[in-house]
Amino acid sequence: MTDSGDFLGLEEWDVPTHSLLLVEPDRDADGFIPADSLPVAQAAIERLARPIGSTHTLENLLQATVHRYPLARVAGDRVLVIETDGAHMERLLRDMEPAVARFGLQMVAQPGAVPLAFGDETRDFRTRTLDYEVRFASRRGVPQLLRRMARAQETLDAQAGTGGSGMLAEFLHIASAATPGVQYIQSLYDSAAGGFEVEVRDGGPERHFRAVELDIAAAGECFLAWMDGHRDFFGDWERMEF
Repeated sequence: MTDSGDFLGLEEWDVPTHSLLLVEPDRDADGFIPADSLPVAQAAIERLARPIGSTHTLENLLQATVHRYPLARVAGDRVLVIETDGAHMERLLRDMEPAVARFGLQMVAQPGAVPLAFGDETRDFRTRTLDYEVRFASRRGVPQLLRRMARAQETLDAQAGTGGSGMLAEFLHIASAATPGVQYIQSLYDSAAGGFEVEVRDGGPERHFRAVELDIAAAGECFLAWMDGHRDFFGDWERMEF
């Protein structure tokens, strides 16, 4: 997946990259991560999540991780890259939550080089994609995640040929932390139409709307306005009926 071009490379993301901690299991001849290497990588992540002593600094914590786990290396300061398979992603993200809360780390999950934090996180919202779910959201990350979504969908549909794949390559869902089931905004990309569909819910079924065929700027504005508390869904918005 990381070599197919359907996801953005790490260098294409707007995240602080002054420093980098990379936990990267060795791959086999076919490019896959051997199953027996995953516990070692997970141990490195858990080492981050459980600091030794109450006075550990971020620098000491990262250096301790590198010292104890040869699969970890520090090339930076605020960006943490985790490489694993999808089956282990949820566990790793959960284990990383304490380190994120304590040290304000920027997290990047591999495969796909998907940043989970962009330096302006708020815990008023939570974020979910096909790859992960985290208990915070970033305004700075919205346009970048939308761009990744469009590229992933276009690549998947192009590989399928005429008629597209009929499969969802990615989506972006940001919900209220207090009432996630009834207050959220989410989007998918329609490569045939060349635009984004944005869906918003703000309470009961009568407050459920969508807008279609939006360009990336308009879709991004919808997300940012919603995160700012904007709740005017008239005009180009249509009410969703079920």
